[in-house]
Amino acid sequence: MRLDKTQSSFARFLKNGSCSFELEKALKDYPREELDDRLNIYRNNVFHSMTEVLQDTFSSVASVVGDDFFEALATAFIKSSPPSQPAMIHFGENFPNFIENFEHSRQLPYLADLARLEWAEHSAYYKAEAQALPLESFTSLSNTELANAIFTFHPSFHLLRSSYAIFSITEMLRSEEIAETTNYQHSENVLIIRPESVVKRYKLSNALSHFFELLVSRVDLETALDEAQLVANTLKDESFNPSEAVAFLINSQSVIAVA
Repeated sequence: MRLDKTQSSFARFLKNGSCSFELEKALKDYPREELDDRLNIYRNNVFHSMTEVLQDTFSSVASVVGDDFFEALATAFIKSSPPSQPAMIHFGENFPNFIENFEHSRQLPYLADLARLEWAEHSAYYKAEAQALPLESFTSLSNTELANAIFTFHPSFHLLRSSYAIFSITEMLRSEEIAETTNYQHSENVLIIRPESVVKRYKLSNALSHFFELLVSRVDLETALDEAQLVANTLKDESFNPSEAVAFLINSQSVIAVA
């Protein structure tokens, strides 16, 4: 059998556990029972390794559902979406969507967004390096220049809006403190950024999230502040303050260029 066909047959075996006659003939000649044992040991090790990768990346999801459920969830995902790239840092990108559509996890509707938050943090860690602008780059601008400024954001910048309290849930899980008062149905927005060596995350109000969304879409600062203030007024959110929004924009080290 040609190498590419052997590899394809072996990949199908890893996915469904069925060893074809062609694959059996291409492998070393063992008694059938011994061959099955050897192949199954290899297959189990592959699934175990990939499950560990997912568990490391989605540790909060694993904490919520427990080891047994997570193993079953991971196994089903691996069978449906095996790695498509050799670098395992990319494995798991579709896991949140899989969770959202997985029949047995629907009783935990926040679980998919929890996975999206963890994937965003994982991805941020591996994004390209970029130097955030220092405070002097902003203070050197005139009021007019700052009002009309268009910003370029750090490659690791990611804003996630959720209908569920995903920031509070992960905080609770990582502190290992059970908060009986946590309202999982409360919507939360999370900013993920890795300006230096550590991934940081911030919980944002709806108005502040809208402010960042506008800036990312290349809206100038003055317009973004005005639009965010309208959102705050509509929602009767007195926490939004334009000066504090600009200060947070700078201090979060989200911006790498100004035009």
